[in-house]
Amino acid sequence: AIFIGFIGVIIILRPTTNVISEGSVFAIIGAIMFAVYLILTRYVSKSDTALTSFFWTGLGGTITMSIISLFIWDNILKEDYLWLFIMCLLSASSHFMMVKTLQIAEASVVQPFSYLQLVFGSIIGVTIFSETIDSMIIIGSLIVIGSGLFTTWRAYKLKEKI
Repeated sequence: AIFIGFIGVIIILRPTTNVISEGSVFAIIGAIMFAVYLILTRYVSKSDTALTSFFWTGLGGTITMSIISLFIWDNILKEDYLWLFIMCLLSASSHFMMVKTLQIAEASVVQPFSYLQLVFGSIIGVTIFSETIDSMIIIGSLIVIGSGLFTTWRAYKLKEKI
């Protein structure tokens, strides 16, 4: 199922000489890091509260981004402060909810909800950024979602037998 999901990603990317770009490399690294983050968050939730995990990841992110910002600092326009504040509120609250969710539920139960990112990302891309969604993206997305749901269903069936 994981291999089939990977094929779905390949269909979405349509590998050509242009697929290995700076953006795709960052996306792959980000996906790997997010997967490791979810696994580690689930692991530490056995002994730490959601608030503890939230505090330490926030502190780690603050220190890391403060150091990086020294090299790429650009002044923030006054009219962007409101958007920055809204982004901070949304990202902090969604991050806390993800940590709390992983404390309560197993990752395999939570995983199908992550496919909603494809739906919401597509809606935002089309309505706000005037992007287009072609048939290859839809086919690849359905394959990825289908393989993920199959994995979740299979894990559920295996637990039923135990």
